[in-house]
Formats: sequence, structure tokens, C-alpha cells
Amino acid sequence: MKVWQLCELLDKLGYTMPVLGNVTGQSVGGVVSTGTHGKNNRFGTISSLVQSMRLVLANGKVKNIALRYQAGNSSSDPMACAAGVSLGLLGVISTVTLRVVPKHRLAYSISSLPFETFVNSYDEIVSKNEHVAFIYFPFVDSIRIEASRKLTKEEEKKLKDRAMPRFSRLELFFANIMNYILYETVFGKWFSPVVWLITRYITLENLSNKASTRKPAIDKSYHVVANNVNFDIEHHEMEYAYDSKNAKEVLRAYRDVFRGLPSNYQYSSFLDIRFSAGDTAFLAASSGRPTMWLDLIRPNVHKNTEFFMSAFKPTIIKYLGRPHFGKENILIKSDLELCFPNFPEFVKIRDKLDPGKMFANAYFDSLFGPLSNGLCSKPRINRFLPSSRKRMSVVNLMQIEEETDPGEDKAVLDALMSEAIFE
Repeated sequence: MKVWQLCELLDKLGYTMPVLGNVTGQSVGGVVSTGTHGKNNRFGTISSLVQSMRLVLANGKVKNIALRYQAGNSSSDPMACAAGVSLGLLGVISTVTLRVVPKHRLAYSISSLPFETFVNSYDEIVSKNEHVAFIYFPFVDSIRIEASRKLTKEEEKKLKDRAMPRFSRLELFFANIMNYILYETVFGKWFSPVVWLITRYITLENLSNKASTRKPAIDKSYHVVANNVNFDIEHHEMEYAYDSKNAKEVLRAYRDVFRGLPSNYQYSSFLDIRFSAGDTAFLAASSGRPTMWLDLIRPNVHKNTEFFMSAFKPTIIKYLGRPHFGKENILIKSDLELCFPNFPEFVKIRDKLDPGKMFANAYFDSLFGPLSNGLCSKPRINRFLPSSRKRMSVVNLMQIEEETDPGEDKAVLDALMSEAIFE
């Protein structure tokens, strides 16, 4: 089952997901297995919402794993911590039980701040909103704030839906052309002031008129949270997570790297900044600490992406950045052993559940150890989503729990979400 299908079914039942990524085309098992996160600092990754799961192991046996106790507290059992974000290396997820919340609408607005003002005030903005994403555009040294808040009971009754800001297909077509002309040709070098004005308008001014703090867009929460205008153009993406206590220092370090790159890299690339709570899964990038996520994005039309990504590696290593495994990654096994405290524990559990390495591939071979034939591939940038290699999508049997104030009754509903779908 795809995440968007889950969201639509939950909506019909009166519920919604409290955490979603930017897009909803992945399978439920994929977003759980890779530790996909949202932009709500009160929650961890989507895997932190999993109450329990059923794994089909390499030997064909089925293993039921409780990731959380009935009271909602995370399990400290090593098997549960390994299964939370397993990257498909422990087995095939056949069933998950997720915690969800009553459905609601969100008011979405776009505003902007200079970089230094943002660095000194982001925590206040995060605390006042349900979901927040900050987009840093290095060439204009400014931050676009995309904030969503819950409607009050009065607003729920009075306010009607208002469309989310989107680029049209025609705008996206011209955006790709402009990206190439402005940032990959001599025009960008000869007319940099013009490029600055165009970039500032596109990134900070154009969309703000469509969803301002005074006149926000209003829609169902899953439409708002998974609606990100920055991802409409095909792009390369590399994301690392850092301890929130080092956020200001890391943000300024990334800014310094941008400033040290040739100007055409500053024109066309941007940084998506989000915050989340900590997690207990061994391989969750937010494991054991409140987290700031920094997602480097560069459109596909541009060249030398590997040079661009590699420029940030010293900063990533210095601040113990942990990769989002569903995106491009430049770290190798020795780096992961430093930034993931429970890395050896995960490897031991993997070896126990899959001794013949049925679920191995060349990429994970370079990160977690050799294949069963003893071969080891050369470490490289990940250009695919390894967890999607299995042919059967997730079979979802979901227990839906309404989160209410203390003292109120809890509604529990069992719903058989789908049958096995073969791709």
C-alpha cells in the first residue's frame, strides 16, 4: 500500500497521520524502513509511530515484533530497535500497526527572513507551529518559512478550504529552462545582478503572495504536510541529521561551504531545514537525540553534482551527521560506525536474522559488510532506494488509536487495509 492510499483511507475513517514526508508515493513499508521523517518537532520518524510489525524472514518464518508498549512508550528491546529502521535488511515487512490521530485541517503560510535572523529565532517559530520547513537559498542568503498550524475550533467552523500554492506545469517547464540558462551558461556569470533578482523573486516573493500569514492556504493536514513546492523539479537530494543542540553552529558551517563554492552552485541549489524529536531505532538518523535535518537539493539539469555533494563531507563528518538512507549518501562504513552508536548491534541482529545475506545488495554490502560470497563492492554514492527492491508491497493491518486528552475515552478501530499487491 502506498502512503497516499493510506492517507485517503484514514481520512474516510476520521483519522490522519501526525507525521508525513514531502511525498506520498512510497510504500508504507518503505517510509518505515528508511526512517522517513516529517517537519513536526514533537514526533520522531514515521517508524516511531509503529506500534508493532510482522517480518517475513529469510528462512520463511514470520516474526512479530512489538516496537512500543500499549502505554505508547518505545520498547528498549534490541530487536525492536533494529526493526524500527531496518532498510529491508532484516526481512520483508508484511504487517504494521500504526498510531494515528484524529483528522484536522491546517493553515499554511509562507514568509521569509534573513539567514542570521532565522538562526536566532527558528526555535520560537518551530514551537508555535504544528509543522515547519525552512528553505535556505544561499545566493540570496535568505530563508523561506513554510509553516502550518492547526485551526482553532472557531476557525474550523468558519474558514473554508483555500488551495495550496503550486507551480503549474508550464511554470515548471520554464523553471527547468531557466535553471539551465541562468546557472549553467555564461549568462549567469555576465548578469549576476539580474540572476540575483530573478532568484529572489522565484524563491521568496512569488509563492508568498499565494499563501501569506494574513491569508493562508487551508486544507486537510495530509494535503498540506505532503505538499512541498520545492520538489516539483527533478533533482538530486542528500540529507543528513544533526543533534539539535549544535543546530546554529552546523547551519553556519553549511553556509560557509556554500560561500566557498563557485557562484553557479549557489544560484541553483538550496537547503531544506527541518526539526524532529528523537527516536529509538538504531538506524534512525534521529536516534537518541532531538534532531535537525539538512537536505541538500540540486536540480538534475546541472552538472558536477558529486563535486557539490562532496564539498559538504568534512562538515558532515565533523558534526556526526547521520544519513537519511532513502536518499543519496557519501558516507562509508567507517563513518557510519562513528555516527551511529548502535551500529554494531544492528549488524549483529542482521547477521542473526539473515546469515545467508538474502536481503543484501552491492550498496549495503559496502556499508554493513560483505555479501555471503565474500565479495565487497567499492563504496559509492547511493543512487537508488534499496529498500524498494522486494517485489511484494506491504500488507497493512492497522490498529488506529485516537490520541485524546487524558481522561477521555480512546477509540480503537481495526481495519484491513489491503491485500498483497505484486508489482
